[in-house]
Amino acid sequence: MSKCLYDVECQQTIVLVDSDICVVDTKTAIVNLLGAVANIQGDTLRSPWNDVLETLQEDTSTLNSKEGLGGSVLNQKVTSSDQLDTSTKVSNHSGATSLDVKERVCEVLETVEFENQTYRNRLWQLARQIRTYSCCPKSVVEEALSIAERLLEKSDSINCVRLESLVRCFNGASVVFVSSDSERNTYETTRENNIVNVKQFKRFVEEIVTASYQRNYELDFIGQTENSVDVLLKSSTRDYPKSKLVLLLISQYPEAIRRLIDAAGITSRGFEHLQVEVACPEDVRNYTKYKDTTNYILYPQESSVVQYLQKELEKVSCDIVLVSKVGISKSQTADISSSSCSDKVDLLREPNFTLGNTLLASYLKFKEPILLNGIVIKGFGRGASCLGIPTANLDCDFIPHLVPGVYFGTCYLVGNSEVDEHTPLRTILSVGFNPHFDHGLYSVEPYIYHSFTKGFLGQRLNLVIEGFLRTEGRFDSLQGLVSAIQRDVIEHKIREIEAEMARTQKNKATEYHLGQLKAKLAKYRTQLVEARPIGGGKGEAFEVSKCGDARICLIGFPSVGKSTLSNALTNMNSATADYEFTTLTCVPGILMYKAAKIQLLDLPGILDGASEGRGRGRQVIAVANSCDLVLMILDATKDDSQKCKLERELHNAGIRINRKPPNISFKQKKSGGLNINHLVPINHLSERVVHSVLHEYKIFHADIIIREDATVDDLIDVVRGNCKYCKCIYVYNKIDMLSLSEIEEIARRPNTVVVSSSKEWNLELLKERMWDELELMRIYTKNKGEVPNFEEPIIMTPQRGDGTVSAAVQMIHKKMLDEFKFALVWGTSVKHNPQHVGLKHQLHDEDVIQIFKKR
Repeated sequence: MSKCLYDVECQQTIVLVDSDICVVDTKTAIVNLLGAVANIQGDTLRSPWNDVLETLQEDTSTLNSKEGLGGSVLNQKVTSSDQLDTSTKVSNHSGATSLDVKERVCEVLETVEFENQTYRNRLWQLARQIRTYSCCPKSVVEEALSIAERLLEKSDSINCVRLESLVRCFNGASVVFVSSDSERNTYETTRENNIVNVKQFKRFVEEIVTASYQRNYELDFIGQTENSVDVLLKSSTRDYPKSKLVLLLISQYPEAIRRLIDAAGITSRGFEHLQVEVACPEDVRNYTKYKDTTNYILYPQESSVVQYLQKELEKVSCDIVLVSKVGISKSQTADISSSSCSDKVDLLREPNFTLGNTLLASYLKFKEPILLNGIVIKGFGRGASCLGIPTANLDCDFIPHLVPGVYFGTCYLVGNSEVDEHTPLRTILSVGFNPHFDHGLYSVEPYIYHSFTKGFLGQRLNLVIEGFLRTEGRFDSLQGLVSAIQRDVIEHKIREIEAEMARTQKNKATEYHLGQLKAKLAKYRTQLVEARPIGGGKGEAFEVSKCGDARICLIGFPSVGKSTLSNALTNMNSATADYEFTTLTCVPGILMYKAAKIQLLDLPGILDGASEGRGRGRQVIAVANSCDLVLMILDATKDDSQKCKLERELHNAGIRINRKPPNISFKQKKSGGLNINHLVPINHLSERVVHSVLHEYKIFHADIIIREDATVDDLIDVVRGNCKYCKCIYVYNKIDMLSLSEIEEIARRPNTVVVSSSKEWNLELLKERMWDELELMRIYTKNKGEVPNFEEPIIMTPQRGDGTVSAAVQMIHKKMLDEFKFALVWGTSVKHNPQHVGLKHQLHDEDVIQIFKKR
């Protein structure tokens, strides 16, 4: 553990997070790997998730009765979990150090010549302790890893078949990290120090844990470290100082988490006020040295590890705040792994392609693929009916010895009438004991990425396993298992689709294929954005009643001055402060300008991935969808990456800013095929591409007329039919912190206004630009023989009609259209004042109208 950096005179906050829940589950990985080693020898394969100690009692008794074992670690008996309190279990081992464990193990191994069965029995005992204890002491973990490494050495000397299989499959494999850059492009990297060697068992455990990482979309402590800590600070409902923060990740195997942190580049990022450290539960006492000047935030409250840490910290009377995972889920919409229906896997869900600069996931890529074949047999029937993911159970001729977990690769079906036996089909498969259902049988269950109309029982399936995603585990509920499978499918789709698009060159020959891929991604994103959140209730909504003549929303990242600006423009009283997430809900206000009533909505700051649900992003964007104008509030002291991120979030949610709808006519029909016509030369679309897009949406009969040089994305937007085209003003705030030359450079950019909300600079120009972009018109009415009513004009907007006399008459009263005879108009829309006009006459701003009815 790295040395704690504390200042006794400085008030500090330590945020303790159970990383086995919030980052990657090291305990599950260790249990599966210990089981894989213990199963190297023996007649049958045993699940490490089932209690096998009863079958080992006789062997253990014999072992303990041998001479010279009275004080050894093997003499310790394992007691059932319901007879021991968590704190008692930890205290029994807390005095042992890593060196003590190694010396004891070596002493036992040198004193007595054990049979391999002895090591297996002890390994099963230790695996059960690690699985059972909520806070397993590090001495137990280190003892288990030492014995497993020794067992591998002894098995290697007798040419063990299963060990050879394990080595052949995993040795030379490399951990691949899937990341996204600032432009939201995903890419994969490998590192030379992440090459697997099974016989170096402790390092092997670290590689498997690192390869099992998948980004947590609720609070991402690896990719979005500072934002996640800020959310916890805000959720604690206390005003903690941010001058000194420590994020302490609690793990059963800290070495593996440190490897992951290093791979994510957290150590090289260099946070200004945040220090990231990793520790095992029993080492938390080292962080209570200055308890009088230290605040503690523990997350998540539901974790048994956190509950144990709370008891330990309370012994020294620390200032402790617990944050519930349920509370975080309520303040943010559900993540990608849980925003589908709660009972089954949604196989059509698309992964998050629009994340910021962060580590998304990792996996293990084998040096050589593993070949496996077998006959499809009848299974338990849980895949399709219970989980929503139909899998094929295989009766294999030979199963290599693998670490229980989730793998991916390619398969070939022999004897199937729907696909040729030489057609490769992408697959994701579970290999292991299905611990959630406790049947304890070793099985291979692949899910094939292909829609079959018929079953394929009795057919031969040839598998080519290319890599490893994560270890299998036991979940608290069926819903947890469904979420884990959903994440597996999503991660696999990220790799497959991105790799295919990267391989495909852009030219005439590939435009059809690329069109299909783009249509598929757009369709999946729509399903992703519209997916309902998990759990009971709909949660707090932002939507407020629409009032006034127009509606404007303020969108931006946290702490850019949205609330200060809205307070300066309107009569609202939105909370303001110099920290992020001050505004947690939608705050409406009214701006009175040129006799028009304009509703302004101050929305909470959004985060990266808002279109997929982070930071209540769906609710924020749903409100933006109902607005006539978007004010994108930007920090003038920062670079333009903030602008690009916000534009992408809106685009992925179906909001097209500062763009007109494509001039494409699309009408679906019941028969007649596809009738495609273009009235102008087109360079980006061909009939073949149009066919590919429509077929992806299962549209085979439609009339399409293209009246502009449109792109594939334009066509997809028209077919989807749910895109919002909205004007946007880029408002750069905090210009009082810039030089005059910098302000002038920003102000020259298109659709841009520079302001200082705190000093109220340039607000009148912003109001004028808002008026122009909204295209509002004031139409004054006049009665015969009277002066026009200049106090209460009719406010006409593009959303309320086409600006004609007919629209103005309808706004006065709908029944007047039937009685309308003609109108007299004074203003810039007519050649002479007044002028006799009809219903189709186009009005201008500040025209005066007098209506005459039929007698």
